[in-house]
Amino acid sequence: MQSESESQSISQQPAIPPPNIEFKALVLVILMAAIVCASLVYVMYARGVFESTQQVILIADDSEGVIVGMDLSFSGFPIGRVRLIELSDDGKARIVVDVARKDAKWIRTSSVFTMERGMVGDTRLRVFTGVLADPPLPDGSIRTVLLGDDTAEIPHLVDTMRSLLENLENMTKSNSSLTASLDNVQAVTQSLRGPYGGLGIVLGSESNAKKIYYSIRPC
Repeated sequence: MQSESESQSISQQPAIPPPNIEFKALVLVILMAAIVCASLVYVMYARGVFESTQQVILIADDSEGVIVGMDLSFSGFPIGRVRLIELSDDGKARIVVDVARKDAKWIRTSSVFTMERGMVGDTRLRVFTGVLADPPLPDGSIRTVLLGDDTAEIPHLVDTMRSLLENLENMTKSNSSLTASLDNVQAVTQSLRGPYGGLGIVLGSESNAKKIYYSIRPC
């Protein structure tokens, strides 16, 4: 009985925590915070946040499909990133692009900026430079964007197809000029197969061709 009471008293005693548990917990929290901060800094570095940049302001009729963080590409390589999209006083879309200074050499005063919207896929911002010997584009320059919208050609394509079908229908009518021309060709072909060949066509009728034929035929 005494041993049982002693065991019960021992089990009721509070558990002794491991030594320095508060210090170990603090170290763990600091370590986790350091890992999160390091990951954040790495992502910011990979995104070029700490790079020296210059601005290019693109003016477009609208900013449909353009989002903050979108790349500006040159020859398929991203050299800039959209930082801000705003509406200008004249109702145009104002797209502010940050271009890394190490890649700014690819943008010249003669460069052309385009916004391409495909029927499938996202909108893309591109820059084309034909003469790399031209002066570099100054920081903060404002350039107009050329739009290349595939869907905008659909109404024109539909109108063209409608006109084509109407013309084809007019050409195949029974009283159309094409049908009359085909009938004339058929008549000429039948005349050529006749006994007097092309002579009837030249003289206007088969009777005239018959007279000429018998007048020049040797007896």
